[in-house]
Amino acid sequence: MAWIRFVLLALPFFPLVAQSQTSQPLWKVDLTQFGYQGRPPAALAQLPPSRSPFAAWAYQQGVAFTDQKIVAAYFVVRDAPTGKGAESREPSVSDPFRLIAIFLNADNGTLIRKLDWPLPVDPNAVSASFFFPATDGRFLVALGDTLSLYSSAFKLLAHIDAQSDFEPVASPSGESILLNTGSEVNGHWIPQYQLVDTKTLSTIHSSAEPPSNPPHSIEAIWDDELAWTEPNSLFFRTPASQPKELLAERGGFCGAWAFVGKGKLAGPVCSGANKLVTISTEGGLVWEYDLGFEQVDGPVAASVNGQRFAASTFRWGAGRDNAPDQLTARVFGIKSSVPLLTLDVPRNFGKGQNYFYGSYGDTRFGWGGLALSPAGELLAVKSGASIQMYRVPDAGSAKTCEPNCGNRAIGTNSQHPAPQADSRGAAALPGPSSQLIKQVLSWFPADTETVTAVTGPIPLPKLAKESDGTFTMAGSGHEVRDKFMQFPLMLLLDLGMSLQGTSILTAMEGSRDFRPPGGLGMMKYQGGVIAVFTGDIKDRASSYLKDSKSGIVRTEQIAGHTVAVFEGKSEEDLWTTYVTFPRSNIAVAADNEAYLREILARIDGKQGERAVPDTLPEWKHVNTHAQFWAVRHYQKAGAQTDPTSPFGSGFGNTPDPQAMGLTFSFDPDKSKTATITYLSGDKNSLPRFEKEYFTEPGPAVTQMHIRYREVEPGVLEGSYDVDQIELADNFLFVLQALLGHAIYV
Repeated sequence: MAWIRFVLLALPFFPLVAQSQTSQPLWKVDLTQFGYQGRPPAALAQLPPSRSPFAAWAYQQGVAFTDQKIVAAYFVVRDAPTGKGAESREPSVSDPFRLIAIFLNADNGTLIRKLDWPLPVDPNAVSASFFFPATDGRFLVALGDTLSLYSSAFKLLAHIDAQSDFEPVASPSGESILLNTGSEVNGHWIPQYQLVDTKTLSTIHSSAEPPSNPPHSIEAIWDDELAWTEPNSLFFRTPASQPKELLAERGGFCGAWAFVGKGKLAGPVCSGANKLVTISTEGGLVWEYDLGFEQVDGPVAASVNGQRFAASTFRWGAGRDNAPDQLTARVFGIKSSVPLLTLDVPRNFGKGQNYFYGSYGDTRFGWGGLALSPAGELLAVKSGASIQMYRVPDAGSAKTCEPNCGNRAIGTNSQHPAPQADSRGAAALPGPSSQLIKQVLSWFPADTETVTAVTGPIPLPKLAKESDGTFTMAGSGHEVRDKFMQFPLMLLLDLGMSLQGTSILTAMEGSRDFRPPGGLGMMKYQGGVIAVFTGDIKDRASSYLKDSKSGIVRTEQIAGHTVAVFEGKSEEDLWTTYVTFPRSNIAVAADNEAYLREILARIDGKQGERAVPDTLPEWKHVNTHAQFWAVRHYQKAGAQTDPTSPFGSGFGNTPDPQAMGLTFSFDPDKSKTATITYLSGDKNSLPRFEKEYFTEPGPAVTQMHIRYREVEPGVLEGSYDVDQIELADNFLFVLQALLGHAIYV
C-alpha cells in the first residue's frame, strides 16, 4: 500500500511504562547474602563497553535440583586482587574468579552447604565454568578443561582432564554428558565428541564429526540421543545412526532446542509468529504453543522423569530503555500445550550486563534460570539475585493457577482487569445518555467525515512530562484501554497533567479534509475534540492556562470565547492547536480556526444539519455504548487529495467507487475483541478489504485471531482480539489510517 507500512509502531504520544505482576512463591532466598555479584560480576560491569569482557559461558548461573530434596544455585564471583597497587587497578578478566554453589533445602530454602571452586586463570577471558546434576544426588562441575564428579555427600569421586577447554552438554536425565573437545585441522574445525557416563565418568562413545558448511555443534542430548540445529533445520541421531532431519523451518529458529524426554525435543521457531514447539524424534509434531510477542529466554529445562519441562520467556517493553517489561515462566506436560503453571516473575535491575546484548543486567532469565525437581512437581526460578520455589499443580487441577499466577488465566498471555473507579471512588457512574451523544454530535460541522469517541465515565490516564516535552503514561493496569484513549484525545494531551484524576463522561473528535503530511508523520486534517467531564473543571482549567503561559503563542476571542493558541512542529509540518473551555465541564481543542468557530457557535445554540446524521446506514453497525467507537462516512469532496479515501487512487490497491462508510467498536473492560465494519454498494469489494488490511506476517497479526463475516449484502465485519499492548499498537496504526489519520513512516 502506497501510504502506509504495516509495522509494529509504538506511537510517540504516550510511551508506556508497563507494570510487572508478581507471584507468591513457597519460599525465596536472596543470593547476595552468599556473595552474589550480578551477571557478570559487578566489578567487570563497571568497565566501559570497549573493555567489558564478552564471555557467555563464564557467566553462567542458575538453579538445578541435585535430588528431590536439594536445589543448588550457582554463579561466578570475582575476588579483588591483592598486593601492591591492587586497590587502584582497574578490574580485569585476569583477576581471580570463583564458581560458587549454594545447596538449599527444597522444602524451605534453608542452607545445607556452600562450595566454591577457583576458576583457571586466563589473561584473555574469564574461564568457562558449568554445574550439572547427575544421578542419585551427585553433581558435575566443569572448570576450564577439567570435569569433576561429586557425591551427594559433596565428596570428589572422579575427574577428567582434557587437552583444552570444552563446552559440555548434559542430559536432563542425569545419565550422560557430552564433551566437545574438537580441534582445528588444515584450517577446518573438526568436532570431537566424547559421550560420558556420569556414574563413573567412563566413556560410552567417542566420535569425530565430519566438517560441515555451515559448521554445527551438537546442542542437546538425552542419554545417547543427540540433536542440533543448522540455520533452518533440526537434526537428530544416535551414535549408531545417521543424521535425520526432524524439522525444516523456513523462518529459522530463535533460540536453543533441548530434549524434554526420551524421543522428544522442544524449542522455539519464529516464522510469522513466535512459537514453542514440541516434536518427536520420529519427526512428528506433538504440539505447539503460540507465544505471541514473547521470546524464549534460554533453553527449556526438563524434569528427570521426562514428563514435564519449563520454559522461560520475556517480552520487550515499550519504554525508551526497551528493557523487558515481562518475564514469564511456564511448565508444560510433554503431551499437552496447556500450561500446568504460568507465572509472572519480577525483573531484577541489578548491576551487570546481560551476556546476550545490551546493558540489561539481571532483567532477564538467561541460561539456567529454571529448574524442575526430578518428578516435576516443584519449579525453582532464578531471577537476578533471587531464588524462588513454586509448586506445580497436577494436570486438570482446579487450582492450576493458584497461588502462583495472580490474575493471569491459564493458556493466555494477558488478563482483563475490572473497570477502574473514578477519582471520587465511585465504582459505577452512569454513562452518557444517547441524548448527550446526539447533542455532542450536533456540535460538529455538518461536513465532518469521521467521528471518533470515548464513552465514559473513564478516568484520564496519569501522565508525566519528560524533559523533551513528551508525555509518559504511568502504568495503570489498563494499558490497552489507555492506549485507545490516545487517539480521540490527541489534541487534548497537554491537558493531561492538569486534569489527570478527573473522569470523562464522553469525548468525541470530529475531522474532515484529510491530506498527506509534508514529509513523515501524521496526515493533516481539520478537526476538533469535545470532552465532557463528569464534574466541574473550571479551577483545573485556570491552573492549566496559568501553567501553560510560556507555551501560549497568543490568546484570541473566537465566537465569544477566550481561546489559547499553541504552535508546535511535527516532522515537516507546523501544527496549531486552539484550546478553550466554553462551559464549566467542557473542554474543546481544535487544529483549525474555522472548525473551532463552528463548534463554539453550535455549543452556544446555532442550529444546523448534524454531522453523520442518524439516517446513515453506518449507525446500524456501531455500538455507541462501547468505551471506544468511531464512524466514518466517506465524502467525495476532497477525495482526490485524500490517500485514505476509497474514492481516490491511494486507498489500498483498488479504489471502491461505491464505498459508503466504516465503523469501529471496542469495549476492553468487557471483551478483548474489537470490530471494524466496512460498508459498500459493491458487495464484490468486500473480499478486497479483507485481503488488504492486517495481512503482514508476524505475531502482531496472528495474535489478533482475525475473523471476517458478511453481516448482510455489502456489509463486512472483521473481529480482532486486541488484549495485548503490542496488538493495540498495531491495530490502532491501521485503524487510524482507515479513519483518515494515517501515519507516514
